[in-house]
Amino acid sequence: MDSNQVKSIIDAVEEKIVNGFVRFVICAEKMKYMSSTGLNVLISILTKSRRLGGEVIICCVPPKVQELLVITKLNTIFNVQKDLDSAIVEITRE
Repeated sequence: MDSNQVKSIIDAVEEKIVNGFVRFVICAEKMKYMSSTGLNVLISILTKSRRLGGEVIICCVPPKVQELLVITKLNTIFNVQKDLDSAIVEITRE
């Protein structure tokens, strides 16, 4: 992930927040790995969302990315769901 991609993602999230959306589901099923840049993007989205009373749920996390979330203890900060259906149920419950 390069700086242009990061800016694009953060800009898109900020636009959604301006329009009143503060709950996000991030489907990670196509991620083969995640760099520190990717982790920073997730943390940034979570921070922006929670600051406004929202939430971020990550779902469909592949084993290597799940391992990284455990090693960094981000699995204790993020709500991680097994599949998209579970994530949708959880995000609409809040």
